[in-house]
Amino acid sequence: MLIDFAPAPARTRETRAVPYAVAAIAFAGYAAWSLQRLRTFDASGFDLGIFEQAVRSYAHGHWPVSDLLGPGAPTLGDHFHPILALLAPFYLLWPSPACLLVAQAFLFALSAVPVTRCASRVLGTRRGLVVAAGYVLSWGLLSAVNFDFHEVCFAVPMVAFAAEHLLHQRWRAAVWCALPLVLVKEDLPMTLAAVGVVLVLNRQRRLGWAVVVFGGATSVLLVTVVLPALNPAGAYAHSGGFNPFGGSIVKCRCCWPWWHPRRSRRCDRRCCCWRCRRCCGGWSRRTTATGAWATTTARS
Repeated sequence: MLIDFAPAPARTRETRAVPYAVAAIAFAGYAAWSLQRLRTFDASGFDLGIFEQAVRSYAHGHWPVSDLLGPGAPTLGDHFHPILALLAPFYLLWPSPACLLVAQAFLFALSAVPVTRCASRVLGTRRGLVVAAGYVLSWGLLSAVNFDFHEVCFAVPMVAFAAEHLLHQRWRAAVWCALPLVLVKEDLPMTLAAVGVVLVLNRQRRLGWAVVVFGGATSVLLVTVVLPALNPAGAYAHSGGFNPFGGSIVKCRCCWPWWHPRRSRRCDRRCCCWRCRRCCGGWSRRTTATGAWATTTARS
């Protein structure tokens, strides 16, 4: 059990309504701020435009594309987010980028319901309200609202409700709440796998390991097979982030002593790995006293 809940006092109708009141106030604030930014042209527009074009394609029964990514570029080849199709009916009623912003505000505010419920259950109504206020005004949520729109907004209430079920030891309900994460983005199945780890730690080994394997395998499958197949270039569009030797002046590499244990104690240019020689030319290597890490720094 993650948290030992004390016996809760009888909940009145007013107490049960508190989480929904918090969510309603948060929704009004998030939506008003987002629409004001859109009205005054403070919205960045790029991601919002990409997702608006994708949802528009879904709404008209077409494959999701965005010309902001390239002429007729499929958005599913950039990131895997078929869950955006859920916004298509609402977009038909309100064909505007504002529809996406209001939907995001609703999803963020919805996540306050389980957070407020759990806080009130553990700490009492008044202190639970303090926690709820801290949550809806947290830097993470406010930064996300200020970022216009992103598909990760769907994941926030999923994780919040899954966490609530985990705290109450409703294991299968937690898995069902976290399962749609595989439709939000290609890396979020790893969050589903993390839910499985919690289950394993709570002696739900069969279900937990099944969730861990499913989450990890799904993420690998999406990145290595599905997204390259949907991308016109035939590769994962963001694979550059996996290169530990690219994109920075200072290069760090781990486990060198296990590969070359004799050279790990010496400090000369011949010990530099072939990758650093290829990309940096005359770089030198400097090891720590333990030789556990190898860090290459530019020669003056």
